[in-house]
Amino acid sequence: MIGGSGEVTEARRRIAKTLQVYGGVRFDQWSHGGLCKTVRAGFVQTKHNSDTGQVESTFYFMAEPLAEVLAGLDFRAVVSELMAAGVIVPQIEKGKEVSSKVFHVPSGGAKFRLYQIDPDKLGDGNEDATGPGNVLPLADVVHLPNGRIAARDPVDAAFCNLDLTGCRLSDREKFAFAVDAVNRWEAFVESVQRVEALIRLYEEGTTLPQIGGKPHE
Repeated sequence: MIGGSGEVTEARRRIAKTLQVYGGVRFDQWSHGGLCKTVRAGFVQTKHNSDTGQVESTFYFMAEPLAEVLAGLDFRAVVSELMAAGVIVPQIEKGKEVSSKVFHVPSGGAKFRLYQIDPDKLGDGNEDATGPGNVLPLADVVHLPNGRIAARDPVDAAFCNLDLTGCRLSDREKFAFAVDAVNRWEAFVESVQRVEALIRLYEEGTTLPQIGGKPHE
């Protein structure tokens, strides 16, 4: 576990990434529309703000998907801290303030226990997300020996799973080789980009590249 405030920061990052990357495909519309054909994380209410001219979204996590997103963290402690910070909107149930409650969702045709999220209180936890329906880069995918494909990031692992146990061993080995090759290529590209960034800084004169812990003269 990360522990303490570090867990709360990590929880904010994971929730923010889930909303930005998977908000358009894992959350059903609250009042209309069909159910998600993929793994559903919850529901979203949208309304038009006449003052700003923008569409505002309120997200509701189902209990199990939220637990999966926060896997490895102290769930109860983190949820309590997020509620105190307003990220998880407090609800009133049976006269008590709670982190979740049962809502009737028209599009789902049933009642669900949900956690309401205020995106404005998340802060800058979504800097690594690239938008709804983002395709997971192969460099973020790990091939496991049990024949499954998993994602390194807990958020992606909660929604992006591929079971290859039913495929032939030769096909699984080919896929694993391809993933490993792309991962090595991505690592190489990242290294080149870092060198290019250092060169630009040197040319701009804003700072000197560090070599062996000392400024290069």
